[in-house]
Amino acid sequence: MKHVRIAFVLLIAFCVLPCTVSRLIAQNLSSYNVTATVVDENGIPVIGANAQLIQGKTKQGAATDAKGHFRIQRVKAGTYKLELSFIGYLTSVQDLKVEGKNKTINLGKITLKENVRQLEGVTVKAAAADMKVKGDTLEFSAANFGMQEGDVLEDLIKKIPGATVSESGKITINGKEISKIMIDGQEFFSGDPKMAGKHLPTNMIDKLQVLDRLSDMARMSGFDDGEEETVINIQVKKDMRQGIFGNAYGGLGRGIKNDNNRYETNAIVNQFKGKSQYTIVGGGNNTNNLGFSDLGVDMSQGRFAGVGGRGRGSRGSDVAGAIPNTNPRAGVTKSWIVGANAATNLNDIWDMNGNGRYGYSDQYVETTNAIINFLPNGEMTRQDNLSYDQVYSHNAGTDMRFVWTPDKLTEIIYSPSLRFGKKNRTFSETFENINLKDESMINKGDYGMYETSKNWTTDHRIDFSRHLNTDGRTLSLSAKFDYNSNDADMIYHRNINEDSYLSKQESDFSRLGTRLWASWVEPLGGRFFMQALVNTRYRRQTNNRKNYSEVAKNEWIENDEGGKYTNDFYSFNMGANVKYLLKNMDVTLGFTVDPAMLKSKRYIGDSADYEHQDTTIHSVNFAPTFAFRYRPNKQTSLRIQYRGRSQQPNIDQLMPLPDKTNPLLEVLGNPNLKPSFSHDVFARYQTYFEKYRSSLQAMVFGNITKDAIVSDALYDINTGKRTIKYRNASGNAFIHANASFTMPLFGHNLSMRLASGGAYMRIPGYINGEKNISNTVNMSNRLSFVYQNDWLYTSITETYDLDHFQNSTSDSETANIRHYRTDHEITFNLPWGISIGSTLSWKTTNGYKPGFGNKAWNWDMFASYSFLKNKAATLRFKVYDILNSGISNNNTSTPLTVTHQRTNTVVRYGILHFIFRFNSFSKGAGRGDMREVGNRRWFRGH
Repeated sequence: MKHVRIAFVLLIAFCVLPCTVSRLIAQNLSSYNVTATVVDENGIPVIGANAQLIQGKTKQGAATDAKGHFRIQRVKAGTYKLELSFIGYLTSVQDLKVEGKNKTINLGKITLKENVRQLEGVTVKAAAADMKVKGDTLEFSAANFGMQEGDVLEDLIKKIPGATVSESGKITINGKEISKIMIDGQEFFSGDPKMAGKHLPTNMIDKLQVLDRLSDMARMSGFDDGEEETVINIQVKKDMRQGIFGNAYGGLGRGIKNDNNRYETNAIVNQFKGKSQYTIVGGGNNTNNLGFSDLGVDMSQGRFAGVGGRGRGSRGSDVAGAIPNTNPRAGVTKSWIVGANAATNLNDIWDMNGNGRYGYSDQYVETTNAIINFLPNGEMTRQDNLSYDQVYSHNAGTDMRFVWTPDKLTEIIYSPSLRFGKKNRTFSETFENINLKDESMINKGDYGMYETSKNWTTDHRIDFSRHLNTDGRTLSLSAKFDYNSNDADMIYHRNINEDSYLSKQESDFSRLGTRLWASWVEPLGGRFFMQALVNTRYRRQTNNRKNYSEVAKNEWIENDEGGKYTNDFYSFNMGANVKYLLKNMDVTLGFTVDPAMLKSKRYIGDSADYEHQDTTIHSVNFAPTFAFRYRPNKQTSLRIQYRGRSQQPNIDQLMPLPDKTNPLLEVLGNPNLKPSFSHDVFARYQTYFEKYRSSLQAMVFGNITKDAIVSDALYDINTGKRTIKYRNASGNAFIHANASFTMPLFGHNLSMRLASGGAYMRIPGYINGEKNISNTVNMSNRLSFVYQNDWLYTSITETYDLDHFQNSTSDSETANIRHYRTDHEITFNLPWGISIGSTLSWKTTNGYKPGFGNKAWNWDMFASYSFLKNKAATLRFKVYDILNSGISNNNTSTPLTVTHQRTNTVVRYGILHFIFRFNSFSKGAGRGDMREVGNRRWFRGH
């Protein structure tokens, strides 16, 4: 605690002295703040617009945030020109006189007019660039990616340079996971980007923007708190921003087997009016097209008993649970969903955004695995298993967000959420372990379980900010409360080498967390601002596990393998930051001190006679903070950031109660684990070359972790059983770099899109008592050439990935896995509303052990016909996986294992869709009579 007292004294000195000096300096200064909201002609906020006050050669500027707000601080009295600019809009210039008693000059709403060059009102002369950079925002034109009737947002994202959509539906762009989808600056089904990805039709999308959004508290205080999120903002086509519109479709089909009948149905209705948005969506299918991200997948994915789940932890610290988590894209899934989303201005001082949703899923997965295990002494074993997994789940949830701005200086945000899930799961697996040295049998057997679980979670957060003077003095406060409960009951059987028994487990898991955060921002005179902050956190995790052995049929007796375990985490983070503002850049320097305490308690015996074993761990971490932003013009930005943060172990890693549900894997926590501390670095450069309509973005981020939580594994080659424990170890490191570039070739119809990235991971661990350093290098390169005109869209994409694995315990087992893929897409948009198209892919994987390679063709084709007035109706027939190529194969490799996996999936089938588009626009639907193909508009039927 001596270090904590010293740090606290330094913090007080660091805060009080500058505040005193600032008052002396401020007495001789007279400055103003200039603020406004920038919107387009429909009242939609313009995100990332550049605002500059110009006086001779002097310029002061700021960029608009997700609500279109900007604030230019420390402006001296005088006469200026206010210039507002944004790519795609006409630059606005107006004279502004800064004077008067009111030190905050609020200009209200300023409208930017769209800069559209049209030929005879129909044809746009210049093609929009594939990718544009607007300060910190990447923007993609949807019309350049060959979207068809029935396509959804996820189909568009898959074509964006640097973007990937995983099998589970997780969206990643340039290595950063997308946490939210927004529509014209308003959140859409908050916290569930997969929902938007699978249901928003692309025919409503004009632009897709990718940006890093500061947390509410960072935006309020003006200082980055390290909790920003990467979001996608959808700009709706201008003629759809006033009125009601939507899509509805239904489809029936049949696969190569009589029992493989397929169906899909979906409807989405939108009403847009100014800043207000209302959406209702619903549908169902048996084609693995889950809608909500937590449909039977994320709500209670824990270990065998469905308890706890995985915490944040350090990279590489988690191990596989006793039973694998369910892959949402594997097997065959039937699902139904319904949901509603609303964003509106209740009045001049209240904004509301919220959603509610319900979903049901029924998933059946058959999995065949072949797993090669490498041991430090050079020995290898192979485990072959076959599993069957059936999951039924019901999930419901709601998220709300209320913003209250009673005056220009005060803002209060309240964000509550509630989620509930119920699941029934049946899992069974047969296995066989072989010693590859002499092909001898180690063991064989089977295990399985029947589980019922309920999970509910609630979060509540309130943020408050008040500007106390016109020079930038600001008080910001935040409070958060969250609670999670998961109850699981399970009956499981184990049979290994003809030794079998039946057991039962009851598990009650709960997690409660609170956070209080306070920030004081003080102007220091000139362009300097200082922030003092305090952040306290508390988290309690409890797991009460009871295990029973069967003594007779349907008669159980509790054994001593269970128990109750609690863990309390306390943290009191203090820090101070100083920011220096210039016209085109800002620099922030500071430090944090983070004392923390972990207190764990294990209860033994009945509730009336509990004994307990206490474990208390103290830690103190010091770290500087650094942030640098540079925007020399509206099309270029550079950002560099460093931050240190602590990460506490989760209860699975702490609880010293063995999980023996799987006869081949036992997991035992370590109550003596320390919190880990990571040093995180991030840098990004983006620019747009307007003359050549080309864009470049490059990014690098990584971390080094002290006291990383790593696995300590013991593998018994005589029994085939693996025991996993945890310990702290240093040397954990991760770095990721990527870049993407787009440019037109030989005119406007042909373009090139390049995305390249790589990552390095260094993960320490232990196996059979020997320290193992896992070194992994991943490289990915994707090059696309796209050609499009009024009637043709075609592209060819080459993808090459390299995975290099090596561990220190067995240098001879270095693996170099190469993945190569070629995709060719072609679509003909013919007269009379007819479109035909094809997608052909070739995938090959090399570098695995003999017999573990993978080569496959995949071919899809479609034909569609649009008819009725304004071509509102479409009939589309599509055949998936024409060659029945076995796309269910999957290979994965780590330094200690190679796994070849095959699952059942939705195989070759054809489906006939009827798609209907409807609209009722307040300004008329004349523009709806036209269809965007590439970058030009032409009348359908011509």
